Amino acid sequence: MIKKKVLLTAHLNDNIDIEFLLNLYIYLVNENYQVYVNTKGKNLYKDFDKPTSSHDQYDFIFVINRPAFNIKFTGEEVIIYFVNCESDFYQLYVMDKNYDLRFDFGGNNNRLERNFTDCLTILYPEQPCTDNLRYTFDIIFIINHLDTLYKLLWFINSNFEKAVGIYCSEKIELFNPHVTIIKQEQFDQALRSSKLVIGESILLTKALLLEKPVMVVGKQGFGGIVNSTNVGSFLESKFSGRIGGVDHEIIPKNLLSYEFFLMNNFQEDSIAIKKTIENKIKLDGQVLRQKMEFLFASKRKSSLRNNSFIANFELGYFSLTDQNTYMVFNRSINQFLFTISELEYKIVKHLKDKKSFEDIIGILGDININDLEKRLRKLLSQKLINYVELS
Repeated sequence: MIKKKVLLTAHLNDNIDIEFLLNLYIYLVNENYQVYVNTKGKNLYKDFDKPTSSHDQYDFIFVINRPAFNIKFTGEEVIIYFVNCESDFYQLYVMDKNYDLRFDFGGNNNRLERNFTDCLTILYPEQPCTDNLRYTFDIIFIINHLDTLYKLLWFINSNFEKAVGIYCSEKIELFNPHVTIIKQEQFDQALRSSKLVIGESILLTKALLLEKPVMVVGKQGFGGIVNSTNVGSFLESKFSGRIGGVDHEIIPKNLLSYEFFLMNNFQEDSIAIKKTIENKIKLDGQVLRQKMEFLFASKRKSSLRNNSFIANFELGYFSLTDQNTYMVFNRSINQFLFTISELEYKIVKHLKDKKSFEDIIGILGDININDLEKRLRKLLSQKLINYVELS
């Protein structure tokens, strides 16, 4: 059986993006895809199979944040999936060969409609046991924003008698002899050989999978020690700080010092925490597998003639003057999404009530059947319309 070809193209902004890409790559390889990787931004320490040309053909393309190069679509169809590692998955749609990636994306995730699904946890493979491992670090700080580091400097400096490691998305230089700046390729081993972990971002799940005591301190304030009761809420907030917090919250020094004292004698059920995260990762893997299978199925040239269709009422439309195009916007959040053609708007407008394929042909009159199928596939994958199979 020929493997489906998948391209991961990414602009890597921080360590979260890097970890996400590395583990998504492992996941896709284990799912028996042939995976190619092309990146810009922060450097990767690992080598991957790279695209040989911008004209290479793929069955599926993941765009993480924004494309790393201009992709030229010379085949009939390709599936594009936009990903933002600190937000939800963003799905675009099955493209035809004339699609220009730069036009609809424009480097701005906010132009794309959210699928309103849970964000994928970074798809970590099984972590090795750390029992009886010699500790190198008393504390590791996982930092994704310099603002968080500045708020924690007093605490880092006050623990001068401890061996401290810092894994930061930004380039930093600290001169304290008790502090080690951890490089990307050193992170996994450093984390395994640490006693405690303090910091922010979804990277903390890796420490929890290793059954490490973890305290959340981030851009959105002081979250405290992770336990089996609050781990689910931290997963939802992506360990950004206080649950329900906002950016740039003050971190209370007395509370941080007190909970750090408790952390050294923490007896929380780390196995229960680990199990919660493993279940989330398993579920996310199943969701991703189902999404890819659905999109591959929608790409196949199977007929849509045995289906009926209805419009998505959450979306609105208005005409762009003298352009024969219509802007699509989300009614609930009043956010502009993308543009569609006049013909596509007519199709959607006539689907306020459920109609069959033959009904649509009758309404539109002189339209090529193959062209109608192509338009319907695009509207379905953009979630402008929904369909159900006829019995």
